[in-house]
Amino acid sequence: MKTLVDQVIYVRKGLVEEVVSETCIVMTRRIRWFFINRSRTTVFPGPDCDSTPGFIIFWNSHDPAVLKLVHESMIQLIRRIGFTEPAVWCERRHLNRSPKSLEYFWREKLGDLFRYFQKAI
Repeated sequence: MKTLVDQVIYVRKGLVEEVVSETCIVMTRRIRWFFINRSRTTVFPGPDCDSTPGFIIFWNSHDPAVLKLVHESMIQLIRRIGFTEPAVWCERRHLNRSPKSLEYFWREKLGDLFRYFQKAI
């Protein structure tokens, strides 16, 4: 396993019969440079996500089975809460009152898989 890539669509009904849709690409990669392993999931916004930038989560594992598990978890999470919420949390990480706020957000969202979390940007 080197790279896993999936398109994810989040759809929910808004107010007054409005349908809100967000499309993004979730890509999990196992990157190896000599003795350094930097596994990460990058989430790229689709055209329906306005100007919200993507985000990256680094994992503290390079095991292909673990990376497949966290990749699938990220897909399920985005299908459930959408792209914008985690993207905004990552984008505004420097504005949070507590430096641990972003970590707490991902701890809540990832549950047991948080043990593989290294950092988000």
